[in-house]
Amino acid sequence: MRCVVLAPLLLAACEPPPPVDFGVAGVDGEPAIKLVLPLANEVVPLDEDCVLRTFVAWDVDSFTLVSFTNDDGSARTNVEGEGHVHVIWAPPAYESTFDQSFLLEQSGLSVGSSLAITVELHENEHGFFDVFDEIEIEVGPDAAGACP
Repeated sequence: MRCVVLAPLLLAACEPPPPVDFGVAGVDGEPAIKLVLPLANEVVPLDEDCVLRTFVAWDVDSFTLVSFTNDDGSARTNVEGEGHVHVIWAPPAYESTFDQSFLLEQSGLSVGSSLAITVELHENEHGFFDVFDEIEIEVGPDAAGACP
């Protein structure tokens, strides 16, 4: 019975979370972004390969996330109120995305260390306009306790 109950939980943990609107709209409809996963100060365990793997998810309000290119493959130009997200961790590591979640994978971290994760809104041409959120997580031990 336990295997039947745990199997759906394990499968659910392997998929990114769906976009969720937490209503973090900026003041007077200004663009806003808020990290929703992982939680601030959460202890995130290393996996069996001593790699930190965790989904990072955010809520965006008053801003439209769009692909990096137009339908014809040309680069998008700036349009007010649209762009993409930069996910930054262990600088200079970062990923640009137009999704609302990202699987962060980072090796070389020690149990008990901390990792800052930042999400920033960027214009189509990558200009940053000071709309971001940042959290810090703690690196936890792997299940077997084999990671340093």
